[in-house]
Amino acid sequence: MQIRWQLVALAVLFVLAAWQFFYRLGDVPLLDDPSEGQYSEVAREMSESGDWLTPRLNYVPFLNKPPLSYWAIAATYELLGVSELSARIPSAVAGLLIVGFTVWLGTLVFDLQAGLLSGFILASMAGFFVETHEVRPDLPLTAAICGALVAVAKLFGSSTGKVSSPRRPSPDALPILALQAALALGLLSKGMLALLLPAVVAGVLLLSERRWDLVRVFLHPRALWLFGLLVGPWHMLMSFKHSGFLWDYVINQHLLFFLDRKFPRDSTPLPLGLFWSAFALRLFPWTLFVPLSFAVAATRLRRDANQLGYRLAVSWVVFVLVFFSAASSRMEHYVIPALPAVTLLLGKMFSDYSRDRGAAWSVWLTVLLTGFAVMALAGPMLVAPLIRDQQWLQPNTDFVALARLVFSILAAGAVLAAMAALAGRRIWVVPAYVVAFAAIVPSFLRGLMLLAPVNSSAGLAVVLRRAAASGARIVYEAPTEYQYGAGLIFYLQRRVDMLAPAGFIAPTYLQPYVDTLFIDRAELQRLWENDEVLFVTDPLAQRDRPDDGVPSPHDEVGHDYARWVFSNLTEGAARPR
Repeated sequence: MQIRWQLVALAVLFVLAAWQFFYRLGDVPLLDDPSEGQYSEVAREMSESGDWLTPRLNYVPFLNKPPLSYWAIAATYELLGVSELSARIPSAVAGLLIVGFTVWLGTLVFDLQAGLLSGFILASMAGFFVETHEVRPDLPLTAAICGALVAVAKLFGSSTGKVSSPRRPSPDALPILALQAALALGLLSKGMLALLLPAVVAGVLLLSERRWDLVRVFLHPRALWLFGLLVGPWHMLMSFKHSGFLWDYVINQHLLFFLDRKFPRDSTPLPLGLFWSAFALRLFPWTLFVPLSFAVAATRLRRDANQLGYRLAVSWVVFVLVFFSAASSRMEHYVIPALPAVTLLLGKMFSDYSRDRGAAWSVWLTVLLTGFAVMALAGPMLVAPLIRDQQWLQPNTDFVALARLVFSILAAGAVLAAMAALAGRRIWVVPAYVVAFAAIVPSFLRGLMLLAPVNSSAGLAVVLRRAAASGARIVYEAPTEYQYGAGLIFYLQRRVDMLAPAGFIAPTYLQPYVDTLFIDRAELQRLWENDEVLFVTDPLAQRDRPDDGVPSPHDEVGHDYARWVFSNLTEGAARPR
């Protein structure tokens, strides 16, 4: 009977997660931050050109990232056409894979109930849900890392320590193949973290479990061939086709980027406090319970040496947080690969909570559940002044009403969870939060849609298409992070002239294409005098007036939250020839 209910719970989990992750997936325009336009547009140009080897942005090579995410999005374009929905489908699919791997991993290192609760918690985590509705390689990377760690857990759970041969395969054969495939897909998704994280976790397990027999399994040539076969061809081809690619890809985009010394320096790192705050926010509404889950894990590790699951999850989280806390280039979304590990600790704690009523930590968890219910009840009243203090949210007056609705629903779920805990029905604590989160999914999407007018190029593209109907050239005043204009290019579906940023140092692979990608001020002046031109200002520039630096004469055509469009066709002026 218990197995039957667990299978029902597994089916409910995947139906619920699929509904949440695909809910109105294409309704929100591509957001400029976090650079959804970059990945969507590179994939669009890949599909348009038919060249699936060299990623391009604004029709010149763009080799900052590996190609797998572009391939997945471009393949979806081929099937369903170019749209926001098509661009986001790979992220939603990756989210489902991560939930599945989390359940599998929790079952391997703990038990099925802990695995299922981990999956439900992950699917109802705000930061994870939002990521399934964004175009970024972080979820494919995380899916690959989770798959690799499932293979690692299988090896530690059932390995004989013998390396398989073609004639006599051992129990290690399939996990080793799966490990290689996962590592390769992770590397092709976003880079070296896909290798570092599983390697560190496997190293911790090797040392703590004293499984020296597995060292030869991990290092044997048969444990490397598939990885090399999958990652080698594209990297070798790019190094032959584009001079300086490997230096830029390995040294500039990884080592120098980690130290915030990459050129061009095209991103602004978060202060350490904001980085940790962003991590806590991504865990919502489970944030309050995470410290206790770590305390429980630490207690179990001190008392019992045979705790592979806790060692795996804790080393996983600690590596991600310590590694990126040490990185000068840290960004808030770099914590995403740690989320499944956190949910494993939460899932195990809540699973034990439903069974163990005498432990001191379970009393503390009941107190936390009750306290959070009280805080959640106050949430609808407290959230309004907090939002009003955010100047960038003030144009969206609907945010206050939306936030009150979200916190009211969450409060109802928190109260039900606390009542279940106090009544001794502890197995229903997690479902109460999961149901409440599912109820606020439409509100989350509404919030993203309210953000779109201040964080998307879609509206400005409408202005430019209308103004450029006669064939005017579009000049984009590019910031150092020139790929910031990718969303605009996506919606225009045409090449734009980019005004070179001051002091821009092109990465090595891009240097042969700089004159194709950028124009200088002298060329802009020539175009202004001889062609029909629409000029789009730098969205990141700090200027006293929006038309500072715009050639004269000019007229304002339109603007969005941070960019203005100016034309050289002033009223009564002769049409340039």
